[in-house]
Amino acid sequence: MSGSVLGRSLLALLVVALVGSVGGVAGGARGLRVAYVTDLGTPTDRGIGQAEYAGFARAVKRFGLQSRIVQVPPQASADDALASVARQRYDLVVAGPFIPAQFVVTVARRYPGVKFLTLFAADGAVPHPPRNVREVDVRVQEAAYLGGFLAGLLERRRPGKDVVSAVGGYPITLVQRSIAGYQAGAQAADPGIIVLDGYSNNFVDPASCRSVAAGQVARGSGAIFQVAGACGVGALQEAGAAHVWGIGIDVDQSSLGPQILTSVVKFPGAVLYRSLHALAAGTLATGVVRSVGLREHAVGLGRISPRVPAALRRRLATVRRAIVARRIVVPTVPR
Repeated sequence: MSGSVLGRSLLALLVVALVGSVGGVAGGARGLRVAYVTDLGTPTDRGIGQAEYAGFARAVKRFGLQSRIVQVPPQASADDALASVARQRYDLVVAGPFIPAQFVVTVARRYPGVKFLTLFAADGAVPHPPRNVREVDVRVQEAAYLGGFLAGLLERRRPGKDVVSAVGGYPITLVQRSIAGYQAGAQAADPGIIVLDGYSNNFVDPASCRSVAAGQVARGSGAIFQVAGACGVGALQEAGAAHVWGIGIDVDQSSLGPQILTSVVKFPGAVLYRSLHALAAGTLATGVVRSVGLREHAVGLGRISPRVPAALRRRLATVRRAIVARRIVVPTVPR
């Protein structure tokens, strides 16, 4: 047997063993079986992975679903894990937040009798999914617009040239959408503002993002929006050191210090809970892409700094209502 074939065989065995051994089973009167496939460690990552998993766990308990959790280690293949649980004929296979939607679609085509759900995928939705796939595509740009609008309002009050910035990890779909919304919001609040952006090409190392943020501060940025996960914590630390505003991502990051203006928050747990409720009720539609944003309470802002005046909060609330009413349509691609 060649080394490459042996490696693939060992990888398959690893995935199957993981499927059989990770996670518990909750007995349910209806007998519906749901598998949750996610990257190793995300259920406890204190970020979007943990938030999504919390919704899964709550729904399993509330609706009496039989469940299995599959955590895929870095050296293993997510599509192999998805296929493994699909072969066991689960009623629904849920893909975690960092598993590409294309992986889900590819596997789903091989198992047309199994339903799949992908939500908050970092690469965005795949248009026209198979009949057995439900995709939930998040309009994160709407919440980012609010963060940018607030940053722009405050930057107008600061002496000197008006500059804000964003630090991204990699230019993937959700990052690009977030930066696009932030940019548009800042420019709506302050048409003459300059919005800088830079990429660390990293989602893990805070030092990489801190370096990018430091360069932006040197160019006059008064507010830094981090769109780089754990790496972006470094950008928020630099904001604190430089006495400028920082804007968090995914979860409320106000605990990182008084420099946090607000956070662009996603609520995947609530979205997944509602999806599993529909499964339990027999109303979960597949073959569709479901778009969710501010209107559906899938995204929003975290805690806003108490230093923000009430008048600016009222303006922000007006803008939020305009987005929900579709009077403001937020772009998805940075200018």
